[in-house]
Amino acid sequence: MIIAIDGPAASGKGTLGKRLAAHYGYRHLDTGLIYRAVAKALLDSRSDPNDVARAAAAVPDREAARRSVCAHRLCFDDALFDAL
Repeated sequence: MIIAIDGPAASGKGTLGKRLAAHYGYRHLDTGLIYRAVAKALLDSRSDPNDVARAAAAVPDREAARRSVCAHRLCFDDALFDAL
C-alpha cells in the first residue's frame, strides 16, 4: 500500500507520515529528502537548479545516496531505493 501525504511546508506531513508508517508497520520514504539531496548535488556542482536535465542527471547512485542520507541522520532503506 502507498500512502501519499501532501500539504504546505511545515504542515506536519513528515510527522504524520512517520506515525502512520510506525502504526501500520510500513516503511517511510521522505521524498523531501530526495529533493533536497538533488538540490544539494546541483548547488555543490555550481549547476542551475532550474535545469531539469541536469537535475535528472544529479540523482545520486546508491552509495552516494546512502552517504547523503546518512549525513542527515536518516535511515537508508535499499528496498525503498530500488522502488524508485
